[in-house]
Amino acid sequence: MNWLADPSFGKFMTVIGDFSMFYLIPFVSGFLRVEARRQYTIDKQTYDLAEITEMQIYTESLGMFKSKFWQIFGKIPR
Repeated sequence: MNWLADPSFGKFMTVIGDFSMFYLIPFVSGFLRVEARRQYTIDKQTYDLAEITEMQIYTESLGMFKSKFWQIFGKIPR
């Protein structure tokens, strides 16, 4: 509501950041979870021998996505 009352670029970026945290990040997270499952089942024996779990694959890929997303998007001024 602050953005509607007093429009500015910083407040607009805050709105975009909030929407991305509630809609974009969960969507990508679901996609990455499915992709981690697919990659794990393709070569399960290798991952088991390396003691890498499916959840570790998912956690690392989601962490990389969020890191790059905020690096590209930049820090949101509040």
